[in-house]
Formats: sequence, C-alpha cells, structure tokens
Amino acid sequence: KEVTVLPYMGAGCSTESGYTFIPDGSGALIHFEDVKNKPYSIAGDMYGADYAYHTIVGKNTETMTMPVYGVVEQQKDEETGEVTSAKGYLAIITEGDSMAKIKSDHGGNVHKYNSVFPIFKPRSTDSYNLADSISVGANASWTVTSSRKYSGSYRIRFVMLTDENRAAAAGLGEGEYYECSYVGMAKAYRDYLEGSGQIKRLTKDETGSDMPLYIETFGTMQTVDRVLSFPVQVDVALTTFDNVQTMYNELAEKGVKDINFKLTGYYNGGLECTYLSKLTWEKVAGGTNGFKNLVNYAKEKDFGVYPEFDFAYVKKTDWFDGVSEKRDLVKSIDDRYMSKRVYDAAMQSFEKDSALAISASAYSYFYEKFDKSYSDYSAESISVSTLGTDLNSDFNTDDPYNREDAKAATTEVLSKLDEKYNVMVTGGNAYAVKYADHIIDIATDSSNFLSARESVPFVTMVLHGYVNYSGSALNMEGDVKASILKSIENGAALYFTLVYGNTTALKESDEYNKYYSVSYEIWKDEMVEYYNEVNEALGDLQTSVVVDHAFPKAERNFGEDEEVEDASLYQTQSGSVVYVEYDNGTYFIINYNNYDIATEEINGEVQYVEALSYVRGTLN
Repeated sequence: KEVTVLPYMGAGCSTESGYTFIPDGSGALIHFEDVKNKPYSIAGDMYGADYAYHTIVGKNTETMTMPVYGVVEQQKDEETGEVTSAKGYLAIITEGDSMAKIKSDHGGNVHKYNSVFPIFKPRSTDSYNLADSISVGANASWTVTSSRKYSGSYRIRFVMLTDENRAAAAGLGEGEYYECSYVGMAKAYRDYLEGSGQIKRLTKDETGSDMPLYIETFGTMQTVDRVLSFPVQVDVALTTFDNVQTMYNELAEKGVKDINFKLTGYYNGGLECTYLSKLTWEKVAGGTNGFKNLVNYAKEKDFGVYPEFDFAYVKKTDWFDGVSEKRDLVKSIDDRYMSKRVYDAAMQSFEKDSALAISASAYSYFYEKFDKSYSDYSAESISVSTLGTDLNSDFNTDDPYNREDAKAATTEVLSKLDEKYNVMVTGGNAYAVKYADHIIDIATDSSNFLSARESVPFVTMVLHGYVNYSGSALNMEGDVKASILKSIENGAALYFTLVYGNTTALKESDEYNKYYSVSYEIWKDEMVEYYNEVNEALGDLQTSVVVDHAFPKAERNFGEDEEVEDASLYQTQSGSVVYVEYDNGTYFIINYNNYDIATEEINGEVQYVEALSYVRGTLN
C-alpha cells in the first residue's frame, strides 16, 4: 500500500503560467505551458536506488538528494507577457523522507491541475523472477510484501511564497518573505537548514583566497603477468604515496596549492579490496611508512589527503576480514545476498557489480574496529563516498532495516567521523550534508527530461557559502567547456580523476576501462589552465551566498558582415543563457550557445557574451 499526501496541495492551473519544481539532480522545472495538452508525470525515489530490491527503477537518471518540492503559479499581462502576480509554496519533508517518492503530475487535456506531491510506502514490496531462484519452465514474476512496516512519522513543512505586491500589501519588508520562485524556494530551504543547525556559514579563514582543487587518485590493482611463461596475479601501482607528493609539488610550482587528494584503492588489495574492518596499506603503493610520510608531508605543506573507505560495500571477502555473510550483508526480500547494480545503456538494464552491499546495521560495529587501526596514523581527514550517496534497506529476517533505519545508522557513523576527522563524501544526500566538509561529484545538472526544459542549480544555491563542493570529474566529461560553464553557474570547484602511471592496466580491466582519460602527465597542464580560469571567476566568492538566478531573454549577436533583417527572430532557447547573482553584488551571465549573444538590459545595459563563454560584472 502507498500513502499519497496532499496530491493537490497548492496545485497550479493550466490556464495560467507557472511550474512545478522537483529536486531531480540539481533541480528541474516543469512549466505548465510545456504539458498543457498532454498528461505528463515524473517520479523519482528520494536518495536514489535501494539495492536491497530486485526491482530498480530510474535507469540512468540523476538522484534526488534534497527532500523538497514546490509549485509556482503566475498570472501574466495578456499584452506584455509580464508577470503581474504569483503564488506558490515550498514543501520540506522533515521526517520519513527516505521512504518517499516525489511525483510531479500534470493533467494536460484530462484535467487542468499541475501538482507535485510525495508518495510513501510504509510496507516494502518487491518483485523478482522465479527463474533466478528455482527451476521453472519460463520466466514468472513473484511479488512479496515485507512483514515489517515503517511505523515512524511522516512530517512535511510547508513554506508559503509570495510576490512583492502581496508582501507590500501585508506590510512585509525585504527579507521578511520569500519571493514566489525557485530562488525563493532555495532561500527558504537554506534558512531552514541553517536554522536547524544542519549547515553553517563558511568563513574566509576556512576557505582562503583560492578555490580548492579536488583530485581523486587510484592506488593499486591486480593484473595478470607471466613468470616463466605462467600467468600469475601481480599487484600494480597506478599511483604511489610518493607520486601524490610529486603531483602536489609540480602543481604547487605552477601556483595551484589548495589541493585535496582523494586516495582510492590504497589498502587491503587496492581497487578490489576487502572490507575495512582491518587496514593494511598496499606495499607497491608505499606501504605503512609511505602513508605516514604522505600524511606528515600534507600537514607540512597544508594540503588535504582523504583516503577513501567504503562502509557500504565490499569488493572482495576473505576469511579474516571479520565480515559474516549471514549477519552483515544486505538480504533481499527472498533472502538472497544483494550487490550494487549499475545501469548499462547498451543492455538497457541494471547489471550486477562485484560489490556486495553491507547492511547499515553493521556500520557502527565495523566503524569501531576500523577506527582503532586508522587512528594510529594521525590522519586528520577521511573520505567515505558511499555514505553520502547510497542508502540500502535490509530484509534480513533476524534484524530487518528499512531506509529510515539505514539513514539513522548512516548518520550515526557520519557523526562519529565528524567528531574526529575532516569528512569528504560524494553526491551529498541531504542527511549527510551536516557532517561533510567537502562534497565531490555534486549534481550540477538535472536528468533533462523531455518536458523539464530548464535545469536550475537549486542544490548549489542552497549550499554555496556553507559547504565546499565540486561537480563531476572534468576529465570524464564529454564536453569540457560546457562543464566548466556549469561549474561557474553552480559556483563549484573542479574535480579530476587521475593516475600517475600504468594506465594500460586500467584499460585491460572490464570494470575500470571506462577510465580511459586519466593520465596525470597528459592532463596536468590543462588542469592548471582550467583551474586558473575557474579560480579567477569564483575564488573570492567562496563565502558568498547566491541571491538570484534567472534565464534572461537574449538573441543571437550577428557580426558586422552578417546581414539580418530581423534579429528578434533569432531568440535563444530558454535555459541556454543564465544569470547568477551573489550577495556582494557580483553577477555572471553565462552563454551555453555556440554563437555570440546579446541579452536584454541587465544592470542598465545590454550585455554581450561570446559563444560558450561568460561575463562577470558588479551591480551598480
């Protein structure tokens, strides 16, 4: 059974303009006009896939990381098209958020309502193919409902938005109300997080004058070599601890010093590692002494070293890692051990990964064992990527955990880590933000659904000035220039995934051959160039807050040798030109088009922006 809460609360009418907002990736708007004549809906699970289930939906979409949604309805002047009044709200799910699915529903030609609402499922249900577990003549699906249900609270906090005219009529001054837009929603949620102690404003002493640069390095992996013509498994170093020092020194000589290294695959077998209940640094990467030397060197030179430890999954098990399959691994509803799955676009299905899922019920137990080992190295920082991205149930009949139980166990471990270390996570699900000093691979774009034509940087509008963060790895992107523009729009630092040597070993691996462009030697000069560009644009804004974001009207700016009768016919597509403003008066106009544009008047004059570029200015 499902519980749908207030499905028509504040619904907008198709006869008016407006949009629904959903937290898809960075944030997405579904305009009433785009779905006026057709029924349309989008739905997504909060915090992404739950790998305790056989049935996973969502395919290759962005994750909903913030438990919020909202609606804005606008009335416009028929002649000028200007907005004359507006109304709307923001909803914040404060309890039971991990059990929610958020759905944006539009009636189209069936009914006139445009709404967005949460759907909760207190009792878990899953389906699986009988042919996977027993011998049957044909595929047959079987649906099972869990005997245990979530009995906690569902709480939603509604924040009413208003426009300037209504606020003035009510005697409200600036700062006493939230404007009726997705910008107002972001401000409202930011104030809620700050007021509830989940985020805290950064200071100049914490950030310095330069943007951070994030570099993830891979440590070691096993590959096949031949000894006396016999194939044997050997450990190969992709990046050693000494290599990390070399990388820092070379980049520091070029003026890039504020670097945070994430060290992935340096312990217990490298990239294919056993669980972290015991800790042995790989010899070919430098061993225990190599790690200690790197930690001391990082303290001396003041750069960050964040060894990556995966609490949520185990790549490889052995007799001595302390993991009990019956006690510690996630079980499905039909009592099978579950693994992480990755969407394969070629197969159009989720394929099993080699990583077995660890039950959240075991996190605290293993943390205590892990911390006894890790604390011996006087390290001050740690990366726990999957605690910020993955949230899995567990249908173990002896100790079942629903997603809210898993969230509580995850935040408990994050709290303990935060007390002792500087913490880095990936993705930044809302429950992890309170404990994170750095968030990498944060969403800077939405899933770009067909009728969700505008992506908005809602997540980063909330977090900028409060948490250090980056977008996805730049050297893994298909369009580097567009990704840099996205970084500037989102106020995000740059992030690279690199290895120092032996890249051939990665190419020969079925799992890691996607890292085909990760050579440090090839990327180092371009990395410095891109970093300097972003640092020059954003370095002095790290403690500033985003106060406005918009999609200004613009048209193609033709050259002197191009003859055009009516340039207004060449209006840019909505969303391809972006305006971002900070609380100190700094603004950016970003042009995602591959041609030069001229905007409407901004700051008292028409702004000209070159193709795939931006301008930075200061308000008068």
